[in-house]
Amino acid sequence: MADASALMEIDEDAPDSSRPNKGKIALASDPKSVPWVEKYRPQSLADVAAHRDIIDTIDRLTSENRLPHLLLYGPPGTGKTSTILAVARKLYGMQYKNMILELNASDDRGIDVVRQQIQDFASARSLSFGPKSTVKLVLLDEADAMTKDAQFALRRVIEKHTKSTRFALICNHVNKIIPALQSRCTRFRFAPLDSSNIRERTEHVIKAEGASVPVGCMLLDPEERLCDRFYWIQCFVFFAFTHTDSWVFAAPTYYHYWSVISYAIEEAATSICLPKPNLESFILMIFKDLPKGLRWLDVTESGLTALVRLSSGDMRKALNILQSTHMASPHVTDEAVYLCTGNPMPKDIEQIAYWLLNESFTAAFRYISDVKMRKGLALIDIVREITMFVFKIKMPSDIRVKLINDLADIEYRLCFACNDKLQLGSLISTFTNARCALVAAAK
Repeated sequence: MADASALMEIDEDAPDSSRPNKGKIALASDPKSVPWVEKYRPQSLADVAAHRDIIDTIDRLTSENRLPHLLLYGPPGTGKTSTILAVARKLYGMQYKNMILELNASDDRGIDVVRQQIQDFASARSLSFGPKSTVKLVLLDEADAMTKDAQFALRRVIEKHTKSTRFALICNHVNKIIPALQSRCTRFRFAPLDSSNIRERTEHVIKAEGASVPVGCMLLDPEERLCDRFYWIQCFVFFAFTHTDSWVFAAPTYYHYWSVISYAIEEAATSICLPKPNLESFILMIFKDLPKGLRWLDVTESGLTALVRLSSGDMRKALNILQSTHMASPHVTDEAVYLCTGNPMPKDIEQIAYWLLNESFTAAFRYISDVKMRKGLALIDIVREITMFVFKIKMPSDIRVKLINDLADIEYRLCFACNDKLQLGSLISTFTNARCALVAAAK
């Protein structure tokens, strides 16, 4: 028996605390691996970019402990989920993950989820560490994807557990929520964000990412710092970022900041009691071969304008475009943004519109097909941009109405994967008819 117990003790390994964590925790510990959408998600209600009237109302209800069931609806990327998570942090503090049940109704949308997970969570006793008990929170994201049976079952659960649980439903299309659920919730519509709000938040991210340099270099010994380019880059970034406001938006002509760089390096060398290095050769070495993964976030004004325009009021889309373009190109210009997203540039739309209004059917078909093939453009993106361009052209209102209606039909057919060549022919035919109508109206 002693031998058996000894074998059992040998087989059972003790946990190794020095072994690094695996999976999501390890990925989350690396700041470079976190998408900017999650990295810069608002942590409090004051950080939400827009909809101040809605945010102030929810903030007041939360502070007064009168939070009702909520139904937040509107286009994606407008701050619905961030608002609810900020409410949860305000209600429960650091323990908010233990007090909320967060479900994505697009994945878990059946009636079994309502009867099991939601029912069990709502019926459990609240964990309260204060003098008074607090309600739990059930967050159902994309609730418009839930089946009708699941929504009817959820209605009964809401009625039964109102005293101990609050429900927050988030959806894009409120008409897909049954009226019985809508009547039990306070509804707030999150409209698409204004371009000024997206620009302001994007500039905040650009500033924050422009100064992102590994902090581990500060742990080096003084003798090692002289040979470590990370340290000198960090010295320059810290000094330039604290002494200039718009340096991350300018073109990356680092020699314009020659005095700043020189002063930063001299000050750093003096503070660690090391001789001043050869500034010119040292700075050239720093910027000639930046380590892989470390790149200045250089965003031009035209690139920022294109990014805000393509986001269409979607903050999540704006940050995804910014991060993707930054990873694909050293400079975030308007051309880089359009190239990364695959959208046609304004000058291409102007050229296509000129062909549609002036060239023959055969020539226009050949020219547009060539541009589509050469630049990898999708016809549905061309149709959407051409539709916006039509509003800039001077023409009689009846002709404009007919043209917009025909373009809407073409886009509808393209959404159902109809043949691109046939729809391109339909697009050219639509403009040919409009051109004939314009000529007839001018006579």
